[in-house]
Amino acid sequence: MEKYFSVERRSGENHVRGDLEASLGNPRSFAFANWKWDGSEFTCSNDRYGVYPIYYCNLGDRFWISSSIDLLLRQTGETELDDDAVALALRLGSNIGDETLFRRIKAVPPNSTLRWQGGKLEIQSVPRVEPAALSVSRDEAIELFNAAFAEAIRVSAPEEGSIVVPLSGGRDSRHILFELYKQGIVPDRCLTVRRRAGSQDEDVRVAQMICKRLGLRHETVEQTVDRFSAECKKNAETGYSVQEHGWFVALGDLVKKNRWVNLYDGLAGDVLSAGLFLDRERLDMFQNEAFDQLAESVLGPEGYIPRLLSTSSLERFSREKAVAKLKAELVKHASAPNPVGSFYFWNRTRRCVALSPFRLLRETPNLITPFLEHKLFDLLSSLPAEHFLDHSFHTEAISRAYPELSDLAYEDKSQKPIPSREELRSFNSGLMRLSFSPRRQAITDRPFFAIRWLASHVSSRARSAVGAYGELATGLLQLERL
Repeated sequence: MEKYFSVERRSGENHVRGDLEASLGNPRSFAFANWKWDGSEFTCSNDRYGVYPIYYCNLGDRFWISSSIDLLLRQTGETELDDDAVALALRLGSNIGDETLFRRIKAVPPNSTLRWQGGKLEIQSVPRVEPAALSVSRDEAIELFNAAFAEAIRVSAPEEGSIVVPLSGGRDSRHILFELYKQGIVPDRCLTVRRRAGSQDEDVRVAQMICKRLGLRHETVEQTVDRFSAECKKNAETGYSVQEHGWFVALGDLVKKNRWVNLYDGLAGDVLSAGLFLDRERLDMFQNEAFDQLAESVLGPEGYIPRLLSTSSLERFSREKAVAKLKAELVKHASAPNPVGSFYFWNRTRRCVALSPFRLLRETPNLITPFLEHKLFDLLSSLPAEHFLDHSFHTEAISRAYPELSDLAYEDKSQKPIPSREELRSFNSGLMRLSFSPRRQAITDRPFFAIRWLASHVSSRARSAVGAYGELATGLLQLERL
């Protein structure tokens, strides 16, 4: 059951429903939110990053709060879209700042205390201050990183209960696993999701190799529902604003079934320590304050958007609106030692990636995110962007910390899981069926889906194209029916 609280003030009296007190997440794991109603005043506070998802809807004498946007939509009926937010999310893949796709529903800002009393809402936030750039060599930075990471694992280690580590072929989960093992904290099992049913998977191959070396139990998590159904479920759980991570639903279902106590997640490791999305061109744009050009670079090409949207919707959710909104956010990160990393952490990590663990794995009592440990985060945030430009910083750090394991390969990213013919056809069919069901507002171009569905039966190219637009299309079709 999702936790929520609502209060309505009528004739001078407060009428409340839901949870009068709630504790979400875990302060020891650096991501949390909690609230309390004392009979006259409601207060809510959250973590320093605002990374634990918590949303509110304030209509003066009526106030709601929950970790679920979908629940708020059902409770309030406030489904009016924020056109500028939708325009940006279509192209960026998620929301930024504290906005959602819905005009009257907002995310609680980072490091904030929210108070509602007598129909009045007040939010006090601790301002985010960009750290000064740390003047250290790359070698010194790696040594500092390894020491801080080891300490983050130590201070966040669970005191009791089963321990599970989802393990990919990349760096973040590997670093967590190696340091746990080094400190004598042995997981009960490692889990790896096979992203495409029946296909070869690099994450699975590499994770099995690692676990065999360490003598750990490994389990492969298979996809249990079709891709279209997984997308629909993921969208409802994440507030219809995240295009990524439909494959994560299978892991969430398994976690819910098994009720493991402690589960690790490498949230933010890619942006903080591996330079994800960082390149010289974007860094130069930040340093030269070329924010219009930078916004266009971050958004990338329009892709299928002009074909998915109706003519009126393309104007309503225009690229110009998206660029203007994105530019205003980019400016806020220009003074950071790594402005690219800062922008992506406070937006993509916080408002997109974090929803996979904190919404899809929310049944886990203790979800541990060591990269958010305050001293480790502060260190990585203070390192100059130049340390991460070649994207080898994290790889080298792991090799130095665990030289006896440095021969273990990483995933071959050129080997992409190939969706089956049946998966692609099923995805096309799901989109076509949903597109012709009753809708409350017209956003998409309905004929697009019928034409694509027909073409998918005769052309492998048309069938495969759903991989490029299917995630976006599913979310748009669901928005039409809210």
